[in-house]
Amino acid sequence: MLKQNEIQRVIDEAVVRIISQLGQNQSVAGTADRVLQDRVITTFQVPDKLDNNREVVVRQDAVITPAAYDLFRDRGLRVRRLAVESTNMPAVGIEGRFLKVGYDGVISGQMKLRLGPAEAFESVVEASAQTSTYCESGHRVVMVAAEPELAVIALSRHSAVRPVEVLSVDQPALIERRCDSTSANVLVLAACLGGHWRIGQVAEKFLQQQYTKAPAGI
Repeated sequence: MLKQNEIQRVIDEAVVRIISQLGQNQSVAGTADRVLQDRVITTFQVPDKLDNNREVVVRQDAVITPAAYDLFRDRGLRVRRLAVESTNMPAVGIEGRFLKVGYDGVISGQMKLRLGPAEAFESVVEASAQTSTYCESGHRVVMVAAEPELAVIALSRHSAVRPVEVLSVDQPALIERRCDSTSANVLVLAACLGGHWRIGQVAEKFLQQQYTKAPAGI
């Protein structure tokens, strides 16, 4: 099984080849070591180590947090911006993890299809610690919790975690706005929503959503 950094390299190489085949910005994208498609780039997206000319290509409209800028500089990486319309960067969904805490009920088939089987936890403390590890690696997490309020409290103790609690899916647009306003990386769903027909769509949107803002302090 490929490791996360190996999967990312395959994705980046594919993006560079697409750009090259379109004959646009070949001199820039063709020599880049890494292509980042995210609208918001935090320290979690900054590569640890690169080869060749140590250049990273980002979207023209990407928001790079001050801490990320510092980390790019500390690691000796150059950042080059390219307009979305000229790079034709594909919409690549962020890898998601699926957890359930104190819940053994029905899970939406669409959720299982998109995220695979859920990791089960009895304790919100253990689940939040595992979630923090995933978030530090740049993943987003969808969690179904029997006690969502307690889960959010436990999750909020970890600096890398930005949770949004969801008690209803009647207004998906509202959930999107809440996620965007906090750059959420964890969606905490109440247990009553585990088998809801709409929850798979909400989770998919959460994993695909590109944020326009960066939370303070990142």
